[in-house]
Amino acid sequence: MIQKTDLPTTLSFEQESRRSQDQEAWPKVKLAIIGAGAMGKEHIQTALRLDRAEVHGIYDPFEKNVTQCLAMLNNPAVGRLKNSGLAMLHSLGDDKLRELSQSLKASCPTKVYKTLDEACSDPEVDAVIIATPNHTHIDVVKEAARHDKHILLEKPMATTLPDAAAIVELARDYDPVLQIGLEYRQKQVYLEALYVIQQRRSIG
Repeated sequence: MIQKTDLPTTLSFEQESRRSQDQEAWPKVKLAIIGAGAMGKEHIQTALRLDRAEVHGIYDPFEKNVTQCLAMLNNPAVGRLKNSGLAMLHSLGDDKLRELSQSLKASCPTKVYKTLDEACSDPEVDAVIIATPNHTHIDVVKEAARHDKHILLEKPMATTLPDAAAIVELARDYDPVLQIGLEYRQKQVYLEALYVIQQRRSIG
């Protein structure tokens, strides 16, 4: 199990520009994607591009979402094409979709979990990415935390103040990482913009 101290922290602009040089020193994180809709697919695409994480398993109650993700993982070119690469799956009838799903499950090593508990309790998984509908976040976070998984929770963290407060309270004494998915704060283009503004004082 990867520990919190093994994971890279937020980097400065200078560190970000040099990080590719020591990528190999970072452990490859095994992920479970919980929620395989639009945001879940974005995280899979990122994992495929960066090659610092392995999508170990997927949980989603909708077969079409799972099939689309397996198609991306089985053939990364499908994922790079984004919507156009997955469009043909929307036109498939139920029988064809089921046939394709069975074929992909047989050929793709990625696990497909039958239940949320199965996804969160997998001992081989280091971290879960929660990209389920926003109102479900509190229940999924609690289940993942019950198994001490590192958690990336998509924004918004919750849809009610009580749910948000409950997640904050859970996070206070939670030893693994629990992070809200504000990943654009670490996106290279925005880091560079901040560097130009703050260090070079190019504006104002």
